[in-house]
Amino acid sequence: MTLVSRIRAGVPLDVFRDGIAVFGALISANVLTYVFYSLVSRALGVVEAGIFAALLAAMLVGSLPSAVVAVVFAKASADRVAAGDLGEVRGFGLGASAAAIVVGAGAGLFLALFPTAFTNFFRSGDARTVAFVVVGYALTFAIPMQRGVLQGAGAFTLFTVSNVLEALGKVAAGIVVYSVSRDMLTGLAGYAAAECAAYAFNIWAIVTHFPRGNVRWKRAAADLVKRSYGIILPIGSITLMTFLDVVLVRHYLPGPDAGLYAVAALFGRALVTVIAFVPTVLLPKAVERIAAGRSPLPLLVTALWVTAIIAAGTLAATASVPKLIVDVLAGPAFQSAVPLLFPYAVAMTGLAGATVLSTYLIALGERAFALPLALVAAGEAAAIAQRHASLDQVLQAIIAGHLGGCVVCLIFAARSRHAGIPRPALPD
Repeated sequence: MTLVSRIRAGVPLDVFRDGIAVFGALISANVLTYVFYSLVSRALGVVEAGIFAALLAAMLVGSLPSAVVAVVFAKASADRVAAGDLGEVRGFGLGASAAAIVVGAGAGLFLALFPTAFTNFFRSGDARTVAFVVVGYALTFAIPMQRGVLQGAGAFTLFTVSNVLEALGKVAAGIVVYSVSRDMLTGLAGYAAAECAAYAFNIWAIVTHFPRGNVRWKRAAADLVKRSYGIILPIGSITLMTFLDVVLVRHYLPGPDAGLYAVAALFGRALVTVIAFVPTVLLPKAVERIAAGRSPLPLLVTALWVTAIIAAGTLAATASVPKLIVDVLAGPAFQSAVPLLFPYAVAMTGLAGATVLSTYLIALGERAFALPLALVAAGEAAAIAQRHASLDQVLQAIIAGHLGGCVVCLIFAARSRHAGIPRPALPD
């Protein structure tokens, strides 16, 4: 029996069906998001586009705890669905939604107390810019947790509609920026409006698709504490490695360099966004198989094959047609970013592998890999902070860090087969 047939025998049809559906929807959302970035970059030029990209990256870095808790909610929701307790799933979703109000108020209070913190770090900004960043940040913080609930509950249709709706709103904003205003403030306002639309849809989806029920928050809090080490550190590390480099480059390097780097990072992160459907489906399906006493290993093998194929296509594109990619993505003014594309794609290949492997380890309840992965992420950030005289030095740091994170996760995933995880029952 061939490897492909063995994998197919170990992976049920619903995994492929859900995977294809999520893949199609997320690809659509990601393409639309890249259209938004491309329109805004073309309208703003190199320097302002770099500032815009850094502000959005800062929102995502600042929402790092949300990305972590989203996985906690996804795991907890998957467990509750497996136990037939849908009322708690609704409570998780509403609790996640309330985070936007709390975080927005906290961010606004911080900037009121320290009004120059924002402008000093980014060397740019006025009162209106700060206001839109606060609103965008608050919504960016809450939306991943809402989607984590939908993901864990297996509500993949609602999950993907939420993503597409947000992306359509961003494209509309990008069209306005490109054709009318050519102003960064309009881009930030449109970004915040798109986030608002997705946030409202998520609340509707949660309220209408899950019954009322009492959330045992004490048990939920205990789950959070129990899972924190094995989830917060790895997801926080992955998120940090995904976005922090753009923020640091904007802080340390001149504006034109930061703008060029932002374009390379935008395309490089396409790999992680394209494979996002893999961990999205992998986590709840792996939890489901473990709860049923079956091995999740065939799911991991399939996930890694899919990731490797997409990564190979990304690397081939950056090696063969980098000028075309930059021209389509940002325009002729950014052609100096061409040499950055392939090395950045190499780094993101490592990060894509680390993302899939860490999701698998989280589903298994593994925790030992969390601290080594966090140390790799911290080392990467420290390396950029210490050596940033040129973009080449920054690229060297992220290549070493991203690939190192993948190797760490791979080692622990390989060991997990011999640490109480059953081997897959493959037919003879």
